Amino acid sequence: GIEFNLSMLTGDALDRYYKFAGINLNDKSMGSVGEVDCVKEFKVIDNWHKFELIFGFSKDMKLWRFPIETISQSVGKLEKSYQSSVIFPNWKFNLKPNENWNVVITQEFKRI
Repeated sequence: GIEFNLSMLTGDALDRYYKFAGINLNDKSMGSVGEVDCVKEFKVIDNWHKFELIFGFSKDMKLWRFPIETISQSVGKLEKSYQSSVIFPNWKFNLKPNENWNVVITQEFKRI
């Protein structure tokens, strides 16, 4: 797989989220944790800054998503702070000797 880290400034704002065509996520926030199978394209939408990132893949993949958070001590308690969101597209495949495998990944930035 390949790891992408996106800093969206907050993990729980309603105006920053993941969008998958035809798939309704229980939690689509940037701080959500989950796995989506058989994906060829998805979007990361930021309505606050008015843009979307579109990720495309030439082969179906499984996408893992989760936040990077730090823990700090704050007035007698531990506090989690959102740092970024990880998207990790991954594939399972077996190669025979001298066999090749490739995938094309595209990223598009669009103003909305």
